[in-house]
Amino acid sequence: MKGSSVRWILTAIGLVFVVAGTLPFSMATSVAGPGWPRVGGFLSMAIGLAVIQGFYPPVDRWGSRAGLFFLIGLAVLPRIFLLPAPVSDDVHRYRWEGRLVLNSENPYKAPADASIYEQYRDADWEKMNHKDRVTVYPPLAQGLFAAMVAGERFLPNEVIEKGIFIACDLGVFALVLLLLRRRRLPPCFSLLYALNPVVLVSFAGEAHYDAVLVLALVGAVLALEVGRARISWILLAVSIQIKLISAVLVSIWLKRRVWRGMGIAVAILLLTWFPFGDGLVDWIRALYAFGGESSFFGLIPWLFRSLGIPESSAAPTGAVLCVLALAAILWQGGSPATMTRRIIGAMLVCGPILHFWYLTWLIPFLALRPSLSWFWLCAGQAFYFLVWEVWMFYFFPWNESICNTFFVCPL
Repeated sequence: MKGSSVRWILTAIGLVFVVAGTLPFSMATSVAGPGWPRVGGFLSMAIGLAVIQGFYPPVDRWGSRAGLFFLIGLAVLPRIFLLPAPVSDDVHRYRWEGRLVLNSENPYKAPADASIYEQYRDADWEKMNHKDRVTVYPPLAQGLFAAMVAGERFLPNEVIEKGIFIACDLGVFALVLLLLRRRRLPPCFSLLYALNPVVLVSFAGEAHYDAVLVLALVGAVLALEVGRARISWILLAVSIQIKLISAVLVSIWLKRRVWRGMGIAVAILLLTWFPFGDGLVDWIRALYAFGGESSFFGLIPWLFRSLGIPESSAAPTGAVLCVLALAAILWQGGSPATMTRRIIGAMLVCGPILHFWYLTWLIPFLALRPSLSWFWLCAGQAFYFLVWEVWMFYFFPWNESICNTFFVCPL
């Protein structure tokens, strides 16, 4: 049997594992359901990715239209199977805050359980998390939520949400292909993004809006690499106003002395706050409370708890380490995509909060340099779904240690 035939067979076997892994998610009735089936499904997708990634399908050269359509088909198929999967409880906040904006309310003025919002308490409010906190989503995110809610008059809300986020997700896949082509790397490297269980579950499964952020962010990096300065600044500003984590990447533009278009970016950042200006101070306080006073599965808080160090010191320590890492990365230099990968990686390591979908910020850039360590990091997120199994923490306090071990080993 020829080598190419073996690779096609292994690709088919890997795809079966990926599709089979989507079933525990698509058949679940709630994201709060039992975690073990989803762990098994996630690991099945990871095994499928490993088989396909380890024995790349013979689509390793540019110029084949059939090969490109094959990669697109591989990317689309598991996303179709994940369409019935229940959405994250974060989506209820998207909907509720979108309704506030449509009713000319400022979502930054008070926590969701404040009496001033009592008339807006609906089914989505009941299912929201963190009602006692002011939202941390920036203005463009609020505009997106409002637009999705406005579309409910024409289509069911989950169709709108998953439609938009999967479209952005596939847009990121297209941008990854462009980045690979610029580097003359095989197009099949894009499968590390397209078939990554972290990406599949985050966007097609649970409908996290980070897909919009990642599309703008990867687009900004690609535009910077091809010399489209103004477009890169615009997309970077959009990504910041979708989710604030992109703000630290401004340092890449400054290091490369890209000034053309900076004024447009500043205008976007200021003008998008115009409708919500009286809530800016409350938003800043909410950001501090979210990142400075809370933790969830973060690496440094876990290490501090394990060593008996007060967890309150974890966030300041992580901030200092992140600044030092940022300085080292900028001093070392590299392409915009390389520096972006390193900076986001440092933020994830040093941050006090780590949800599995945060890795989607990083994965598009991992496809440019696939390795076993990155695969291990993604596959290990399967155990994240045990976090909701309260009995696991009661009987097995080492559960968090297992999850963080999968995070530490690739480093």
